[in-house]
Amino acid sequence: MIVINQFISSLVQVILLTLIPFFYYVISQKTATGFFSWIGLKVSRPLPVKWMSLLFIALGLGVFFPYLWLYQSGCLTYTGFVVDSFAESGWSIQTILTLFLWAFVQTALSEEIFFRGFLFKLFGQRLDWRWANLLQAAIFGLIHCFAVLGQGMIPTILVVGLTAGIGWALGWLKQTKSNGSLLGGILIHSGANIVSTILVLCFLT
Repeated sequence: MIVINQFISSLVQVILLTLIPFFYYVISQKTATGFFSWIGLKVSRPLPVKWMSLLFIALGLGVFFPYLWLYQSGCLTYTGFVVDSFAESGWSIQTILTLFLWAFVQTALSEEIFFRGFLFKLFGQRLDWRWANLLQAAIFGLIHCFAVLGQGMIPTILVVGLTAGIGWALGWLKQTKSNGSLLGGILIHSGANIVSTILVLCFLT
């Protein structure tokens, strides 16, 4: 049942965050043709594996200790279907499937489509891509402030700043190394989600 709930939640978020840019594209372009390529849902040829690996390591090292402090200090808590599944059945198939759906579909796929795909593209129609990237990253960071609402200025600055930095790096990767493809960012984003979640769950054992 937990996996089904996670699947439904993931599907709803992906659909919602894809329909918004889809309707914008259809209205502005007067056609639905080419939407997936426009939003960045295409394969980068070649896939920038070297840059993806470097970014994954750099981002991991950059956020590990700040987030570890946030969790250990109680400023940031971890809730959701993944935690519920882990509490119910430990490292089971159910937990692994729930983690994959949350990490890859609900967060990485939907957020990359909306922020690095849609908002980056939208702002880029009026601004230089560097400013467009900075703006989408700032919004991405600010939205995550709700995770530490009421916890004080330092946790808020850490979460917003680190998340915005990740958003900027993934936007940079898309623009300069991936030929406009979101694939690299989706893989890094989902990989970071999986690793961070596993580390958090280890603290719960």
